[in-house]
Amino acid sequence: MALEGLEISVEADVPRQVLNTPGMLAPHDRNFLYGLTKDYYTGEGRIVDTGVFLGASTVCFGSGFIHSSVDTNSIATTRPIEAFELGLLNRGTAKFLHRKGISSYHEVGDCFLDLLRNNTAPVASYMNLNAGDICNYVWNTTHAIEILFLDVVNSMKTNKHVIDDYFPQLLPEKSFVIQKNYFVDSIPHTRVTQEFLAGCFEYLGGINSTAVFKLKSEIPRSDLNKAKNYNFCVEEELDLLSRCIDRAMDPVDKCVSAFVRLKVLVNIDRAKAKSEFDSIVKSYLHCNPTCCASNRVAAARISAEKAMTTVAVSEMQSRIVEI
Repeated sequence: MALEGLEISVEADVPRQVLNTPGMLAPHDRNFLYGLTKDYYTGEGRIVDTGVFLGASTVCFGSGFIHSSVDTNSIATTRPIEAFELGLLNRGTAKFLHRKGISSYHEVGDCFLDLLRNNTAPVASYMNLNAGDICNYVWNTTHAIEILFLDVVNSMKTNKHVIDDYFPQLLPEKSFVIQKNYFVDSIPHTRVTQEFLAGCFEYLGGINSTAVFKLKSEIPRSDLNKAKNYNFCVEEELDLLSRCIDRAMDPVDKCVSAFVRLKVLVNIDRAKAKSEFDSIVKSYLHCNPTCCASNRVAAARISAEKAMTTVAVSEMQSRIVEI
């Protein structure tokens, strides 16, 4: 598995639990997390695994650590993996468990931490499980972070916390930031802040909908402050989201990113947004996506259409009030 400047060996004898632990991670994602840890983790910093759900990513990191060249005997007592999980089902995770036939966990709000602990038992000696809202945890600044896996930044509040607490602890020329769902439909803040800080990072490439970055140089405090406080005007947002489109190498990733940008554009220029929407749809006709990728595009398109409809209705209501 090759990314820019990064060669991950995918062995035939990947530990069974890496591929079999229940969760939403695709096989390529699992192989990558396992291989990255096995081949590149040095033990100088912690592995931060956020939004672990049933523990698939944690097992990948733990298994990679066990099979790495790091002396596990000297570091095991420090538990290098810090796993964060709210532990309560939402609509999406409840549906997932229902599809998997885990019928005792199906109501929104149910706690599933016992499932998580059971699934991560093979690597429990190398991890700390931090249950609850990640924003309630303050990172120990004496601990550097070598791998930061982000599958939890689904709100401005969480994004601010991650940038403020974790990004300053990254190690230049060593730390990896893995943005899960970077190329799916979502609110744009994660892309905007990551692209704003792009001068300090090297983009290594994408795996499915995940983007992988490596820190090149220390991030200036002023840049971190702007990113965490999201001090961006709409024009800046649009420019940074355009950079995200440009960096995407897969046409599906480009298409999804373009729809996300359109949801910002429609708030200032609905006519231009409509024109760009038509252009995106026409461009996408030349792609031949997999079923999963097609679902990503469909979700992004529907979300963009809803955003344009919402703005159109709002404008109409304003005109009616004026009359």
